[in-house]
Amino acid sequence: LRAVCLAWRAYQGWEDRGPAFAKVAEAANRSVACDPREPWGHLAQGFVAMANMRNADAVGAFSRAINASPNFAYAHGLLGSAHAAGGRPEQAIECIDHGVRLSPRDIFSDEYHLYYAFAYFQAGRYAEAASAALLGIQQRPDHPILYAMAAASCGLGGETDKAKALVRQLTGLVPNALASDFEKFFYCRQEDRSRLASGLRSGGLPG
Repeated sequence: LRAVCLAWRAYQGWEDRGPAFAKVAEAANRSVACDPREPWGHLAQGFVAMANMRNADAVGAFSRAINASPNFAYAHGLLGSAHAAGGRPEQAIECIDHGVRLSPRDIFSDEYHLYYAFAYFQAGRYAEAASAALLGIQQRPDHPILYAMAAASCGLGGETDKAKALVRQLTGLVPNALASDFEKFFYCRQEDRSRLASGLRSGGLPG
């Protein structure tokens, strides 16, 4: 759990990513060595793999978490996010759907909406991606990535005014945000990252 918390801090930009994920990897590996039936250790290994865009390793780690605890809804959602990052949106949606069915009132429900947005965006289904991200915003209005996904999806979907409004909200949370920052974000394929940055530029995000 320490590894998971530290991974989230690194994802949010509250820790120096390199040293933080090195500590996450060490703690996650120790956890798995102590008890391979404990799913959170595998989950932390998946976070490390996602941070380093090692998609096959992420899929493997999240799958091991599910094997250790088949009804672990959040692990199903994270496996979906890994499939979205790797360019497999249909598999992603199937996994996220399964997680939602297992836990329809999950404490991480805003994250499921984000994972849906990742998958729909990767598939070019921009209206659905924007809708998913906006549902996430309703539950967690201070999460910048939800605004980025909604803005980019609206921008590429031709809803320029909505994209501009969402970019304004994004920069209210992250004043120095640049579209080029998203050329390095989440997706393993450069073309997906470029589309994300392009959609944000459509909404007026500089860079």
